[in-house]
Amino acid sequence: MTATKSSQVLQGTSPTWSVSATGFVTQSGTVDNIQADTTLPTVYLLGEIEGADKYLTCKSSNISFNGYLASNGDLYLCGDNSSGQQGSGNTTDVKTLTKRASNVKKAVLTSHSSWYLNEDNELYSCGYNQFGNHGTGTKGDSEYITTFAKRAENVKDFYVDKENNVTWYITNTGDLYGCGRNDCGQQGSGNTTDVLVFTKRAENVKEFKMETNYYYSRYLTNDGDLYGCGLNNAGQQGNGTTNNVTTFSKIASNVKSFGFNWYVNTSNELYLTGSNNFGQQGKGNVGDTVLTFTKRAENIKKFIESDDFLINWYITNDGDLYGCGYGAGYAQGSGSNANVTTFTKRAENVKDAFKSRYLTAYLTNDDDLYLCGQNDYGQQGNGTTTAVTNFTKRASNVKSFDTWSGYFCWYINDDDDLYGCGLNSYGNMGSGNMNNVTTFTKRGTNVKNMDFNGFATGYTTETNDLYLCGNNTHGQQGSGNTTDVTTFTKRVTGSINTANLTISPTPADATVTIDGEIVSTKDIRKGLTATYTVSKTGYVTQTGTTDHLYADTTLTIELEEE
Repeated sequence: MTATKSSQVLQGTSPTWSVSATGFVTQSGTVDNIQADTTLPTVYLLGEIEGADKYLTCKSSNISFNGYLASNGDLYLCGDNSSGQQGSGNTTDVKTLTKRASNVKKAVLTSHSSWYLNEDNELYSCGYNQFGNHGTGTKGDSEYITTFAKRAENVKDFYVDKENNVTWYITNTGDLYGCGRNDCGQQGSGNTTDVLVFTKRAENVKEFKMETNYYYSRYLTNDGDLYGCGLNNAGQQGNGTTNNVTTFSKIASNVKSFGFNWYVNTSNELYLTGSNNFGQQGKGNVGDTVLTFTKRAENIKKFIESDDFLINWYITNDGDLYGCGYGAGYAQGSGSNANVTTFTKRAENVKDAFKSRYLTAYLTNDDDLYLCGQNDYGQQGNGTTTAVTNFTKRASNVKSFDTWSGYFCWYINDDDDLYGCGLNSYGNMGSGNMNNVTTFTKRGTNVKNMDFNGFATGYTTETNDLYLCGNNTHGQQGSGNTTDVTTFTKRVTGSINTANLTISPTPADATVTIDGEIVSTKDIRKGLTATYTVSKTGYVTQTGTTDHLYADTTLTIELEEE
C-alpha cells in the first residue's frame, strides 16, 4: 500500500500535508519554511481502531451516569438525566449508551453536568447551572441546560469540580478564565458574588488546580510563581490570617509542584500550611493551626496529600516514603492507630504512593504493592476484615493502583489483568453478587484503562471493548433497563483493522514467536511491523522483522541444522 504524490509550492512557505485512506488513521503535518525540493519520509498509515478508548465516570458520591470516549473522538453517554446532563434535549433518563458529540479530545462528567473539549479547542457543556458555572450569564436552582452548547474557544485545558460548582479554563495563550460559585472568594473577583460569565483572572498561566470541594483555587505561572485565593479558615492560603482571600495573591516563587496547603520549590523543599489537628504539619505536636507556609522537608520527589488534608506523605529522590498525621484509620503503617506528629520513614525503594484517611498504599520500583489501614470490607485483600497496622505486601508485578476513599481497591498488573477487592454494595466488584470481596480477585484481562465511583466500575481493553458493572438505578449500565449488574458485562465491542501474519516453519514442529507471543499466526494492526523468532533444539535460530503489513502475509522459514 504505497503511493507517491508531489505538488509545487512557493519557496519560503510552510505547506501542510495530509495522508488518509478508508479504514486507516489519518496522518498530517507541516513542512516549515520550505526552501528546496523536499521529499518527506515514507508515511505508513495505521489501521483504524474502533470502539471505546476511555471509560468515563465521576468520583462524586451521587453520580449515576457513565459514558465513554470512542477511539474516533465520539462521545457516548447514558444514565441519570435529571439535570439535562445527557445533552438529549430533555430530562428523561437514558438507558443505552448514546452518541452525543464528535471530534472530542477530552470529556469530564460531574455530579450533574457533562463537559467536553473538541479538536478545534472549543469547550461545550450541558446540565445543572445552579451557581452559573456554565458561563451563560444566568443561574438557578432549577436551571437545567439540556443540550450541549459552546462555552469558549481557543481552550487548551479546562477544570470542573466533581460536584458541579465552578469551572475554569486556560487558553492556548495562557490566559485563565473562571465562573461559578464564589462564596469564599474562590473566583478571585474581589468579592463573594457568584460569577455568571467566564471572566479572565490571570495571564501566563502554566497550571491550575481547584481544591476537591471547590472552595479555593491555585495557579502556577510559567515563571514559577504560585497564586491562590478562596477559603482560608485554617490558614490554607498561608498569608498569616484566617480571613478568606477574594483576589488571587502571590504565595511563593520558584515553585515546581503544588496543592492546596503545600508546595515544593525548585530546590525540592516542601512547604506546608494549615490545619494541624492530627499532627499533619509534621512539626511534632497536635492542635495549633499553621498560618504561613513553613519548610518541613528536603529532597522531595513527590508529595501526596489526602483529599481531606488529614494525612500527608512524601517520597524523596532516594525513594524513601515518609508520612505523618491522622492515625485512627491505621493508615500510617506505624503498628498502631495513634496520630503521627513528625514525618516518619515507613518504606524504601518507593516509586509511587496512594492514600486516603483510612488506607495507604505504595508501589516499589520492583512493582510490588504494599497496603495498610482499615479493613472493614476486605479492602486490604488479605482474606480477613481485620485492620492492618503495618505495610504488608499484597501483590507483585503491579502497573497501576487506585482506591475509592479506602473502601475498595483495584490494580492492573504488568500482564494487563485487573484485580479488585473490598466494598461491593452494588455489585461493583463484578463478582456476581453483592458480597464484599476480601482477597484481590481477577476481574478482567487485556485491560487498557479503568475507572470507578462508589457505585459502578468500568474498564476498556486493548481492543477497545468496554465492560461495565454495578449500580443501574438510572440505566447507567447501558443495558436498556435499571437492574443492577453484578458481573462485568461487555457493552461495546471494539475492532482493529488488521492483517494476518503466518509463519510456516521447517521443521514443522519448530517454536514460533511473534511479537513476544508463542504463536505461528497472529493478527497485526495494519501499518505496523512484527518481529518473529523461529527456533528448535539442534537448529540455528532465525529472527527477523516484517515489512509494514497491509495484507495477509505468510512467511516460510527454513531452519538450518547446527
